Amino acid sequence: MVRDVTRGGFMVGGTWGDRCGRWVACFLKAALTLFVLAFTFRLMVFMGSSVLVAPWGNPWRGPGSKELGWKEVTYVLNGERLKSRSSLPLLLNVVKPSKAFIIVLDTVADEQELTRSVKLSDNPYRGLVEGVKDRFLGFIKGDLGVDGKLVEVIVAPGVGRFRIGGLQGKYSEFKGEMADFYSYVLLELSRRLPLEEEDFTLCLDLTHGINYMPTLTYRAVKELLGVMAVKGRGVKPEERKVRFKAYNAEPFVKEGEELQIHVVEDSLVAPNPCKEAISNNKKFLDPLNLAPQECKKLSEEKLGLIRGALNVDELNAFLGAVANGLPLALYSFHPEVEKLEEFIDRIIKVYEGYISVCSEENVFKVERHTSFTKDFNALVKAYATAKAVNLPRKSEVSLEDLHEVRKKFFSKLEVFKILISRELKEVEERVKESKPEELQGWRSLNELLQPSKLGEPGVENFDYRNFLAHSGLERNAVEVRLEKATLEEAQKQVRKLIMLRYKEGLRPEIEGAACKGLQDC
Repeated sequence: MVRDVTRGGFMVGGTWGDRCGRWVACFLKAALTLFVLAFTFRLMVFMGSSVLVAPWGNPWRGPGSKELGWKEVTYVLNGERLKSRSSLPLLLNVVKPSKAFIIVLDTVADEQELTRSVKLSDNPYRGLVEGVKDRFLGFIKGDLGVDGKLVEVIVAPGVGRFRIGGLQGKYSEFKGEMADFYSYVLLELSRRLPLEEEDFTLCLDLTHGINYMPTLTYRAVKELLGVMAVKGRGVKPEERKVRFKAYNAEPFVKEGEELQIHVVEDSLVAPNPCKEAISNNKKFLDPLNLAPQECKKLSEEKLGLIRGALNVDELNAFLGAVANGLPLALYSFHPEVEKLEEFIDRIIKVYEGYISVCSEENVFKVERHTSFTKDFNALVKAYATAKAVNLPRKSEVSLEDLHEVRKKFFSKLEVFKILISRELKEVEERVKESKPEELQGWRSLNELLQPSKLGEPGVENFDYRNFLAHSGLERNAVEVRLEKATLEEAQKQVRKLIMLRYKEGLRPEIEGAACKGLQDC
């Protein structure tokens, strides 16, 4: 006979063997659940995150038209089918990105959006952009049935003259530089992409892109991924963790047909650090069709304060540190990401302030009176690089930190690996040979190291070639100090105790040497 006994709220029944069996089964079930959860988590970490980027034309028949021009077809990808007006829903289902960024042109603005923006006294162009963004989000959520939380719309500047749909003889006209589209997309994606991640996939859907949009979006995306991949510099192609995939559906012929979405590129991204310096002119915007007096105002008043507050010598030295393999310079000149973003925001505010929106007879005119320059693009790439490198700025750096940077950024590229390892090893050996009391204060590395057979130039003869040849640890430019510690600590953690810094008096020469090899430096 089986007897049930209630103890403390739990029912225990059957023989002792039965109860043990149930306990073992419960334990195994719990262990299996934990194993599955752990495996899933490890798999998610291994796979990394992914983002979808898609340039779009106009889903409607034309600017101002209420009728949709994108017809329903059945999109096919990896054996899955979905009837929709866009490739977006199926890609979201199959690729499962954490976020999708839809890039559209401001030129799709309809009469209502243009009329409303003309009436705005404060930043009318921003009002136009918000109107376009809201309309596209409505299409994405309403017509495509996509969760709006997964998608963000980026409205980029475009050019051209367009008939406003349904309105006899009415046009919209957008004037400016076509290349502004690239600069703006480069900026907005650098803000949004998780550039600090080491394991990442970016999917680019070119199905709905038109004219210059696919080419310039592709360029911006590949450049940002090259910056993002700097942590994997020198890694074998099969070991890289930043991946790029480009998709494109077959051409539309008629409504109701099946369109296969093809993978047109699938590659592991090679590290490609920014090699463009910001010029001393710091000319972030060029005037377009402005009177001489207004050009002067733009340069001196609008952009003057920004230029005065931005130390481009340090910024170029930071970019050079990444490109040339200079670990101490990487810490010493690392910019604050928030400050760079603040500078960029101020430039964008000036840029938008010089966009006029007006109505003349049957034409709505949107004219940009400034354009982005090479300096602006280099500033954005410096911002993206700072996000990707993601180190704290330090003027005094331990030998251990320099070894960590070597491993993280430079160890897999043989030339950097050899040079940096040699320099760090020599410093460590000389410190160990020295008396601790000799290094309680800052001491020139030149005094610490044994002179080479050919001799070493003095401080007054600082040579950038020696600086680069010694991975930025040229003996005339660097000072060394040993932190106070017990004998036991010194023996176990000597790399943590050895501190290095650049000589303050040689800072201009160091900045100039670090950026050698960058364009316009």
